Amino acid sequence: MTLDQLAAWAAGQADGLAAQKGLQDDGDLFLALQNSKLGEEAGELQGAVLAYLNYQRDHKLDGFSTADVASEVADVVICAAILAARTGVDLGAALADKIEKVSRYV
Repeated sequence: MTLDQLAAWAAGQADGLAAQKGLQDDGDLFLALQNSKLGEEAGELQGAVLAYLNYQRDHKLDGFSTADVASEVADVVICAAILAARTGVDLGAALADKIEKVSRYV
């Protein structure tokens, strides 16, 4: 999937989610809730990485697989893409700019 495809999908997903939750007329509330959702998904990614490192309680390791990390990374990217779509951020341009800046330090 390309970034353009992700951005287009995320824009449609944002519209669908807003309509499903009755928030199509309250963009600020939708953004606030989506931002919270991003935080939730980031927390789940942290948990998956801890499990990957075998640094979780034993009951949280039951049934863990590395596919869980991939799934949580994808959830974080999806939430961020939806936020980008709803705030008018060009995802490809934003990533290119950030990569260029970060590359100076590594």
